[in-house]
Amino acid sequence: MDSEQEFLDYCKSVAGDKSNRRWDETYLAAFFHSFRPSGNGIEKVFQSINNAEEVVSRLKLVYSVTSENEEEWGPGFERLTVTNPLHCGTESFKELALSFIKKMSLLCEEELKFTDYPEGYNKKQW
Repeated sequence: MDSEQEFLDYCKSVAGDKSNRRWDETYLAAFFHSFRPSGNGIEKVFQSINNAEEVVSRLKLVYSVTSENEEEWGPGFERLTVTNPLHCGTESFKELALSFIKKMSLLCEEELKFTDYPEGYNKKQW
């Protein structure tokens, strides 16, 4: 998109706002609430980025654990409150943390072309 307004217009469309009002950046504050309770339609937001499927699957997980407080929604409801937490044991947490670190390492190497590793860093360990 060539301009900020084009981006805002796209977000308005994806959020399903069919009003005649023009969006400005203040509308983005509650943008992700437009996809509640299930996250349906969120795919359109991320369709043009790398690893979109992974981002969407993680966001849908957030929607799934925050979907039970539907009666609290409405103007002014600004948080995604966890009402149905997932169990995460020690091993699961370690796996998630290691996965995150590996992906951040790849991001640094591939996207940012980071090659100046700190002393003692063992690249092969990842």
